[in-house]
Amino acid sequence: MSIIKLMTDDYNKVDDLERVINYVLRNREQDEECVFWTGLGVNTDSVENVISDMRTVKRFHNKTDGKQLWHLVVNIYRYKSVQSRKEYLAKRETEFSYCRLIGYDVCSLLFNKGFQNVFAIHEDSEYLHLHFVINSVSYINGNHIRNAFSFEKELQSYLKDNYQNLKWRSKW
Repeated sequence: MSIIKLMTDDYNKVDDLERVINYVLRNREQDEECVFWTGLGVNTDSVENVISDMRTVKRFHNKTDGKQLWHLVVNIYRYKSVQSRKEYLAKRETEFSYCRLIGYDVCSLLFNKGFQNVFAIHEDSEYLHLHFVINSVSYINGNHIRNAFSFEKELQSYLKDNYQNLKWRSKW
């Protein structure tokens, strides 16, 4: 089943932003587990630029303390009925393209709501999955996401409505 989960860690330490971004955006040249990453509202030339750009927004709005980020994970259901390596490679490419489409879609949604964010596609588990790191401070007005539960439900509804062909877990 496809699942969306907003991670429940506090992420209140100043180094949490760097730690989580480094985990999510693992070196794409050396790590086969992170197969793709990009973002909106940040310079994606390097992981260091992503971290610096998010910290700049926090400093600009004088909100360097408290929650540093939101971490969202979306597991994409993988079909298991692969008969040959050729079929596996074809399905993998389709799944990867679809996963990237979902990533760009959610990334754009978050950016249009005023939040810098990056996403990465990981392949280090049974599921192809996306990680999103979302700046806790809006670049538009410095506001925070106030209600994590509502935020998660809104994203779940959006994905369930727009990607109905994925087998979403019916109980959130």
